[in-house]
Amino acid sequence: MTKNIKLGFATVAAAVTLAISAEGANNNGDLIIGFSSTIGNDLMVDIGQASSLTNGESWDLSTPLGGFDLTTVNWGVIGCNRIGTPAYSWTTVPNPPAILALGGWGQVSTAIKSIYSDFSPSGGNPVPGTELNWPVTDQNSWYAQTINTTLSSQYGRVVGNPNAIGETNVTFSVVVDNGSAPTVLGSFALNGNGLVTFNTVSVAPSAPPAPQIVRITRVGGTSTVFFTTTNGTYTYTLYYTNTLSKAGSVTNWPASPTTVTGNGNTNSLTDTTTDALRFYRVGVH
Repeated sequence: MTKNIKLGFATVAAAVTLAISAEGANNNGDLIIGFSSTIGNDLMVDIGQASSLTNGESWDLSTPLGGFDLTTVNWGVIGCNRIGTPAYSWTTVPNPPAILALGGWGQVSTAIKSIYSDFSPSGGNPVPGTELNWPVTDQNSWYAQTINTTLSSQYGRVVGNPNAIGETNVTFSVVVDNGSAPTVLGSFALNGNGLVTFNTVSVAPSAPPAPQIVRITRVGGTSTVFFTTTNGTYTYTLYYTNTLSKAGSVTNWPASPTTVTGNGNTNSLTDTTTDALRFYRVGVH
């Protein structure tokens, strides 16, 4: 009797590509990172196009954040872009709501345009690297738009509060205006030196296909188990038992000391025994 199982998991870092074009009217795809101590002036910085983000990219904001207590500061990242269909919105709001076209996008767009407008009162787009200190009493300050919201049109009411507090990580997502669920792209992190870093999300790929035992031969006391493999760095192990039980776990089956690496062909492992009855499984990890 033969059995087969699939074991093991692997993780890889995946690069994220955000291929979004720029446009005018204050929805140009630039990301704004905002900081607020809830008193005095907020700091908002244009950190450039969402489409230009790279894994490990960082921004040294130690100088403009010199007057902030980084252990208690509220901070987050937002942005939006509209050119053709669909439109995109980026945010550090945890589990942001889906955005429907027309009315839903209009609300998001209006809220972000109001924040952008502080950078460019004349109606132009913010310029990457621009820093803005704005009093928390202004209705378009980071504090008013994301924390102390009093208007239904403000960002905190429309999308949610994008702020983390202190030296920590915050999840960064993109939302499309077609009602689909948000997609996590990675995270931003703030450290005690005022350095902000973006890291793409790590994803777990599909496990390798379960190996299929294709035949078993027996010569003397040696059994040879032939099975399919996948090309790559996957390792295959032969497991055996003399007592088959549906309640038993393969983790309790002894393993052959010899393993093989998959090459996309049919490989084999051997087991030498004097037992008259033995069951086999092949695991990949």
